[in-house]
Amino acid sequence: MRIPLIVLTLGLAFVFASRTSSLTESKVAASSLDQGTQGHTSQTACRTRDHLSSDDFTGVMQTIQSGWSEGNARKSADCFAEDALYSSPPSRGHQGREDLYQHFGGAKGLPVPMKIEWHHLVFDPTRQLGMGEFTFQYHLQTYGVVVVQFSHGLISNWREYDVPSDLIWSRFVGPNDF
Repeated sequence: MRIPLIVLTLGLAFVFASRTSSLTESKVAASSLDQGTQGHTSQTACRTRDHLSSDDFTGVMQTIQSGWSEGNARKSADCFAEDALYSSPPSRGHQGREDLYQHFGGAKGLPVPMKIEWHHLVFDPTRQLGMGEFTFQYHLQTYGVVVVQFSHGLISNWREYDVPSDLIWSRFVGPNDF
């Protein structure tokens, strides 16, 4: 059941890609993310402005990536709205920034670091809707797609679909590696 959902989600990503420009996978420096920050410290660097550009979106996703890799739950959780919804269907998931802070490790951190690597990021600035294809590692490795909705510069909704696999990325995607 998960494979058809991923195929459908990837198809939607291609629609977005045809309507918006492709994003580079270069990392956005934290100092550039801090420009225009309202009400957040430079440590979080997620809220850049109410209406995100494609570069802002990439910056937010890279901030989540670095927060998880560093074991910095606050850095990642602060990219989410106070009442954000975070799910991986069919699981109900988590609701709210503070619940996500705890889910990401809280003050104590996680016993094993979480790692996420973005392969493709696509963003529709008009709809404030983005997607990312990823490799995720925490106790096991998965490959998947996440769909994120933004409101006032923060993630209001995060829905991901993933498939466990021990294969390396190039073997997992096979000849359809782009």
